[in-house]
Amino acid sequence: MRSDVRIFVALGLIEPPESTDLTAAVLTALIERRLILEEVARYVVEAPSPDEVDVCLARIVARVGGPVDLNKVLLATGFTGEDLREVIRDDLLIERYLARRFVSARQPDDVDVATYFRDHVDEFRVDGVPQSFDSAQEEVRRRLSEQLRQELIDDWVASLMVRADVIRVAP
Repeated sequence: MRSDVRIFVALGLIEPPESTDLTAAVLTALIERRLILEEVARYVVEAPSPDEVDVCLARIVARVGGPVDLNKVLLATGFTGEDLREVIRDDLLIERYLARRFVSARQPDDVDVATYFRDHVDEFRVDGVPQSFDSAQEEVRRRLSEQLRQELIDDWVASLMVRADVIRVAP
């Protein structure tokens, strides 16, 4: 729903994708989130503690400018504090599930790492000065491993979308 799109964007609960149609892109991300949650519900995943939820909530409060601004956003969108806490709990469940299901992807070999560094050398600068491959190698390997893991997750989410009956109603 558009109200879901507004609240998720306003509170920074979802990173708005680069798209000419922000609403459609965020709606797609929310549909994917719902499908992931349905998959998570099929498995035993440790529920986050209230303290973990509080930590995430504090980050959101800081991101929107404080408790007064958070309340303004909640009032403007019809969301409640408990609704927000539920979204946070769900996000933490998703993180736990993905961490367990996608522990690691294919580990990049030295050639993969060197190629990634060469293709992204501008991303590995310290104070504007390019790092040598040797000094950046550990970070390059970490980023490439995370990229490969994310590709696995993206493929899995795409398979969830294919298997689901998703109906979009024009506004």
